Amino acid sequence: MPDKQEIFSAIQACLADSLALDPAEIKMDSRLIEDLGADSLDFVDIIFSLERQFSIKLKSAEVDSLLRADFDGERLVENSFIPREDVDRLLEWLPALSQAPDLNRLAPFELFNYITTEALVLLVERRVLAATDQDVTIAT
Repeated sequence: MPDKQEIFSAIQACLADSLALDPAEIKMDSRLIEDLGADSLDFVDIIFSLERQFSIKLKSAEVDSLLRADFDGERLVENSFIPREDVDRLLEWLPALSQAPDLNRLAPFELFNYITTEALVLLVERRVLAATDQDVTIAT
């Protein structure tokens, strides 16, 4: 299993390729939209590239809803804000989200601003670990 630095290096290369950037410009805390200039189409390309690179499946209901900023309208607080329990779950892999001014009044479209290189590292690391655990379980 690759370590965190190996995952970061691979993601850094993927982002540099997808966004036509110098890898040295991409830091762990770089925000994909604000700092690196990614757009929603870039996100799709990046996810597919990382899936191929690591032979894992990154797409999930959580990632899909995030990429589309699609949250159940009936669950939104005041018809506009993500419920706090959903925000708390997202904090597990969007650590930059903790810097949001008010976690109780976070609109779905604002999530894009908190996707960082570190978020991708955490997501890939979790999926690689899950795939490794699954392979061990199948082998025994």
